[in-house]
Amino acid sequence: MFCLQKLRAGCTVVPKALVLNTVPTNNFWAWLTFIFNSKYSQTIVERVSKSRIDQVGPDRACGEWLMRNGAMIRWKGHNQFVSHYDKLPKDDDIGKYRLQEVDATDASISHHGFPHFII
Repeated sequence: MFCLQKLRAGCTVVPKALVLNTVPTNNFWAWLTFIFNSKYSQTIVERVSKSRIDQVGPDRACGEWLMRNGAMIRWKGHNQFVSHYDKLPKDDDIGKYRLQEVDATDASISHHGFPHFII
């Protein structure tokens, strides 16, 4: 108890509003996203599943990966974005659906994966 009282006596009180409005300067999450999605991680785990692409098609496989990382997708010819796996087309509809638009707001993807996103 004595140590806690000494700590409290020497502490400066920071207003809660100031703490909540502080922008973090830690680049840890940007680094982690880069490593997870980069070619450097290929030696650990094969990030692109060729068998999954063969099974469901490239657009569906890409849509699954985007949604797994927090993005929403919109299929060509549809008006609404899809953000849940249950709304994906059935596996037997290979090639029928094409990605039209991606909303990656607050998603954990970065520009390092864009070369793989070819139309």
